[in-house]
This record gives sequence, structure tokens and C-alpha cells, in this order.
Amino acid sequence: MYDSEAEPLASEESSSGAKDRGKLCLNRTALYELVWSKPMTEIARLYGVRNDHVAKACDRHDVPRPPTGHWQKLTYGKPTEQPPLVSDRFAGDFVVAILRVDR
Repeated sequence: MYDSEAEPLASEESSSGAKDRGKLCLNRTALYELVWSKPMTEIARLYGVRNDHVAKACDRHDVPRPPTGHWQKLTYGKPTEQPPLVSDRFAGDFVVAILRVDR
């Protein structure tokens, strides 16, 4: 599982070496584990990104995400299926950048 207090696994760095706080950067495997460990709204709150940006990043990079009702089913102990992370277009270590929200 993914530690909710953990920092992103990868970060963008500018040419000066300073971290760019404008993006959340994760590899596909880390993004997959993150979206299957907690709801998008919680991910958005924890990392300062919009939940629709996380969803679009998943869709664009072939990262399967939980279907509607997934978290509700888990709450009531119903079984759910988690598809594997596979893709012909992207490797598991391909880095995905998600824009952060200005606060």
C-alpha cells in the first residue's frame, strides 16, 4: 500500500536543481498503487492536485483506476476487481507529471 504521508516518489527539477512545486511526478507503478489505495478526492487533498487531473493522467498513461462505486463496495465488504497495470505504450517506470493547484 501507499503511505499517505509519503512524499512523491519522483520530483521535477529545474535546470538550477531546485524542485518544481508546480508538478507532482510519479512513475506509472506508483500512480497505479496510489489510485488503488485511496479515493481520488483524498489524493487531491493530500498532494495539492485536482482529482480530475489525476484521473486524466491515469487515462492518458494507461493506468487503470477504480470504477465508480469501488470505495463504496469496499466499505460494505463486497468484492471488487483490480485490473493489472499493463501497457504496450508505456513502461511501469515511465514518469507521469500532474499539475498542482495554486492555493
